[in-house]
Amino acid sequence: MNETTKSEDRVSPAQRAFYGAGNMASLTTGYGIGSLANYVFNLALGVNPALVGLAQAIPRLVDLLTDPIAGYVSDALKPRYGRRRLIALGTVLSAVFFAAVWWFPPGLSTGGYFWWLLIFSCLTYVGWSLLSVPWQAMGFELTASPHERTKLMAAATFFGGVAGIGYGWSYAATQLPVFRDTVHGARWVGGAMAAAILVTGLLCVWGCRERAGPTAPPAGAAPHGSMGDFFRAFGRVMRNRRFRLLMLAVVAMCVGVFSVGGVGPYLVIYYIKPGDAAGAAWLIGAGSTAWQGTSLVLAGVVSWVAARLGKHRALQLFLGVALVGNLAKWFCYVPGQPWLYVIPSMCFAAGFTALWTLVPSLTADLSEAAQHETGSGDGGVFAGAYVWMIKFGSTIAFAAGGVLLNATGFDVARGEHQTASSIVGMRVVDFAVPAAAITAAIWLVGRCARRAQ
Repeated sequence: MNETTKSEDRVSPAQRAFYGAGNMASLTTGYGIGSLANYVFNLALGVNPALVGLAQAIPRLVDLLTDPIAGYVSDALKPRYGRRRLIALGTVLSAVFFAAVWWFPPGLSTGGYFWWLLIFSCLTYVGWSLLSVPWQAMGFELTASPHERTKLMAAATFFGGVAGIGYGWSYAATQLPVFRDTVHGARWVGGAMAAAILVTGLLCVWGCRERAGPTAPPAGAAPHGSMGDFFRAFGRVMRNRRFRLLMLAVVAMCVGVFSVGGVGPYLVIYYIKPGDAAGAAWLIGAGSTAWQGTSLVLAGVVSWVAARLGKHRALQLFLGVALVGNLAKWFCYVPGQPWLYVIPSMCFAAGFTALWTLVPSLTADLSEAAQHETGSGDGGVFAGAYVWMIKFGSTIAFAAGGVLLNATGFDVARGEHQTASSIVGMRVVDFAVPAAAITAAIWLVGRCARRAQ
């Protein structure tokens, strides 16, 4: 424990664990649908991949409206009710609507399946806003120590990795012989993920205790609840140049990596393991486990490195590891050597473990500094803007993912007999887009570091 940390600023291991449980609920809500949607709605039901991508992108546009509002409302309710009641409400809504995504009526048209996925994804992500934004804001305020914040966010990343292992195997689970087919499996696997959301989200609500904060608005501010005060708070946050640079780095990583997130599994199915659906499903699950397992191992390492190099330098270092892993894709995604597929996943895990640990820790530092400078308690708005940027990047990524896949010439009707030009196109897209994005993120973090000096 750092000797300069006051006793009241220390976060116990139990508190870190309960806070981490909230991240399990949040990430399963946010990424669990995407872990199954393409396999169920495109491969099993024949919906065009561009439409499947659109049905996952539009709900995130809804989030772009609800996230900042959820952050502001959590700030406004905090003195009286606390953020935990919003987290509880968001948890319940997320779990119910997440389960509904997979219980569509049989025999719908492709348009009907599209609308079902779209509507219930939108409702799920409204719940996600009410869960994820107050949860993030609560983490900003559980301690005033910069080093304790990094440890807390490392714990959240660790438990997020546990959740990632779970939903990373969701497709493989649908292929178990106990299920008739992928759709039948998705109904029960999706229901199990919904139950996990409910349990872990409510554990966070029950186990976390918020620190006391300011109960009065700054002098001259409009009362909480007015739209004018909301826009002033949002403006204060977005005028912070260092925060904007960090958020641009987050957007670059989300767009560049997540937009090709569906291409890698398709390369497994149609290039590395063609004609072996079960083997492809297990390899995809292994790749996800390699990613999330590496994240579990590195969560504490990131915190240790950041304490010695500084948060900005540590973030650049681990993003560099992700860039190396992206370059390795060209040599690791090859037929006949399937287990090389997991190596780039482990390198990407290093970059995203640092991103999810250090960016919220840096954001919490900026939020506290802004409160000292202006007297405004905008922690919820900082959290809302941070989560908003993640979802903004993810929105672009999901919308672009299906379009990029179509642009390569991929045709689901060809099955394992994709054209050679389509395979090359998928490999080029899967390689080039993340390389550009990670390079941009490293540069933006460097600019932020220079602003801090």
